[in-house]
Amino acid sequence: MSEVLPPNVWFFPDARTDLGRLDRSQRVLVLRAIVKIARAPDRVGKPLGHLAGLNLEGFRSVYVDRKRIRIVWKVTETGVVQVAVIAAVAERQGLVVYRTAAQRREAIGAWIQKRIESSG
Repeated sequence: MSEVLPPNVWFFPDARTDLGRLDRSQRVLVLRAIVKIARAPDRVGKPLGHLAGLNLEGFRSVYVDRKRIRIVWKVTETGVVQVAVIAAVAERQGLVVYRTAAQRREAIGAWIQKRIESSG
């Protein structure tokens, strides 16, 4: 999968697992959306902020597959480029994907920091 991803898109490991749970046609749609996200990570989709008591400040969201799937990502700066870190991908069922991203928030922050440090 990494060979089809733009270099400024990073999948948090659990989000990669999320993607693997989708059927093949849904994965294709998600990957197409991610290519669009990569062009302008801070302008595509909607900013989330605080949603139903969840702190998703710095995260954005977009729907795919006729609004059946949500992709949630965090926009971060590496010092060189703007990166979209895919936090969660799931079928649209209430706030499940948002709760998942919020639960992963700290781990994602640590993972981003480690990745930036190891590449620099």
